[in-house]
Amino acid sequence: MDRRRSDPQIEWADGTTDKVESVGNTFNAEDLFADYAALSQQAADLGFTLVIKAKGLTNTDGVSYNSATRTLTYDKTQYNGKVVEFEIYLDYNGTKIGATNCKISVQALSGTWTNPTQMAMSVTDLSKTYDVAEGAKWVDVAGRTIWENGAKVKTGQDDKGNWLSDFSKDPFSTAVYGMTAPSFHVIDPKTGAAIADQYVNVNSSTGEVSFTDDAKQASFATAYTVTIRISADSPWGAITNMPDDHVDMTFTIAQGAK
Repeated sequence: MDRRRSDPQIEWADGTTDKVESVGNTFNAEDLFADYAALSQQAADLGFTLVIKAKGLTNTDGVSYNSATRTLTYDKTQYNGKVVEFEIYLDYNGTKIGATNCKISVQALSGTWTNPTQMAMSVTDLSKTYDVAEGAKWVDVAGRTIWENGAKVKTGQDDKGNWLSDFSKDPFSTAVYGMTAPSFHVIDPKTGAAIADQYVNVNSSTGEVSFTDDAKQASFATAYTVTIRISADSPWGAITNMPDDHVDMTFTIAQGAK
């Protein structure tokens, strides 16, 4: 069985060849052939119909196939990484001739994650806030930064026309990758469920840690540690260095902190 890869169709911002405007979400199965039009016409001249049929797609796969235009369309909000299998054959009055199969997988676009500078942080001053996202970074498959230090990259140009990043639109939007930006939560380390901790608050978008009134009034005779989970998600395959779409770090209120 033949296996091919569907690579993304990148549209560049006007006047550039390196600033991403959008990433396409379609694949035309005619591209499986060097010259589909000529082969299809040759088949028709002999009384056959060249058929390209997608097999086994369901409504939950996030990818659909239009047999009339022979186009696969990926829904960036639902695609689950399914490899699409095509059956290709000649049809002669309802008889299938010379059937062969071909699988199409999407290029892994999820890119690479870099952990925060400190994956185990300990603090003593509860009047301050702390940035657990410092040093964290996510780059796309081509090494373009899409998120760094607790924030998506800025897009477009400044008032002097200088580009603020490699993107003219939000790289997490469905116009581009449709991935889910990193989020931060205190979790129960046994279950992985997000919890509201008695002492530690974490901003779910930025990773900034602050402390509850209970923490500021407490006397920490022993150190107190929580687990903070950083989660992200992509429909385009695994994120390198982020197994199971998350990484966990520890945050400790040191003994005697106040």
